[in-house]
Amino acid sequence: MFVLTDANAMIPGRSLADFEALSLVARISFSGQPIAQSGDLFGEFEYRRSESTGVVELVIIQIVP
Repeated sequence: MFVLTDANAMIPGRSLADFEALSLVARISFSGQPIAQSGDLFGEFEYRRSESTGVVELVIIQIVP
């Protein structure tokens, strides 16, 4: 389990609650590089505050082409 808080915001000083929608992406990098490379595994989820309970399941089931 992973919990996101305002400490995880990409813009310092902004609250995650300031945004109606958040794009959550998890990736396993086989090269160890921060930029996606062919063959890396990933999963993504579009979180909309108005449509969610706060708990989501992000499954890593895709492969970067």
